Amino acid sequence: MRKLTLAVIAVGMFATTGAYATGGYYVSQNLRALKASSASGSAFNRCLKNEYQQLGDEALKESDHLHADRYIKKGSAAGAGGNVLPENPRTWLIPRRARGELASNYGKLMAALNGGARTRNACAAARAQAMFDCWVEEEHEDIWWRAPGMEMPVGGGYYQPADVRRCKEGFLAAMQELLGSPQQAFIIFFAFNRANLDASAMRVIGDIVSATRRAPGARVSIFGHTDTSGTARYNLGLSKRRAGSVAGALSARGVARSRIAASGFGETRLRVPTPDGTPNAQNRRAEVTVE
Repeated sequence: MRKLTLAVIAVGMFATTGAYATGGYYVSQNLRALKASSASGSAFNRCLKNEYQQLGDEALKESDHLHADRYIKKGSAAGAGGNVLPENPRTWLIPRRARGELASNYGKLMAALNGGARTRNACAAARAQAMFDCWVEEEHEDIWWRAPGMEMPVGGGYYQPADVRRCKEGFLAAMQELLGSPQQAFIIFFAFNRANLDASAMRVIGDIVSATRRAPGARVSIFGHTDTSGTARYNLGLSKRRAGSVAGALSARGVARSRIAASGFGETRLRVPTPDGTPNAQNRRAEVTVE
């Protein structure tokens, strides 16, 4: 009876956020099935299936079976042509500091999706939805892992600021693409397994600096990427170093650090899709927007 009571309490705690316990083996099996399946329905559903599949893969690699399972199930539903909606942050346990911002952006996302974004720019709409879910989940974990009893936020800084920032900035970038915000885009390429900037890269840095001077209030977003050579963990670190190199070069040339946001996505956002373990010069890059 005691064990049953504890189990019921545990299920109730997971139900607070819509997350639920599941075995890692079954989640892995479900992910393999999702990857092997073909998506049906609209272009939005096909893109959404891929976005959630990617999130599920990332979460599983971090042994986060609960959220991996959630993403995989949403990806399966999207791939089957279902009407899969973004997470409503009001139904999640979220730090007080993030509730207003998440609620506001949830409204903007829903307005865009209901306003025809799913057909106007299907993949950007899918990416915005998936990255918003990622943002909600990472903010939730800020309480989940640090607050005793999981019922009250705790003081201090973020539990995992890099993950929160990565998802948030991914969402904002997708929304900017979706809504057609004016921006200039630049790409800097890197040599194999390197994060330093060569002469060609420095010419692009000069172009970016010029763009910031023409738009004094513009925000600079830097997204580092890798090819699929090496492990996912190593590539995530390499992508962050690449983004950091670009940020440092811009800062050294007078672009205020307060205007720069830099993050790394590892091998999860390939410019040219390749199998695992494949060197590809087009994927070894940092993408920069000035908006």
